[in-house]
Amino acid sequence: MVKEKITPPHKDTTMTSPYVEAFMLSYLKAAFKEHLSSELVDDLFDEAARAALSAKAARDSR
Repeated sequence: MVKEKITPPHKDTTMTSPYVEAFMLSYLKAAFKEHLSSELVDDLFDEAARAALSAKAARDSR
């Protein structure tokens, strides 16, 4: 009997951290929208995205 060698998935097919984070954020956004107004949630996520981009720009300019 020949045993099949189990190899890890190819690097391009694995879920990397940005994909996992994007999935988690989408899940959280949907969950928040069940309990808060959709517009408020969109505004909060837009503000968070602007803050993250601003922090990245400040970090990259050093």
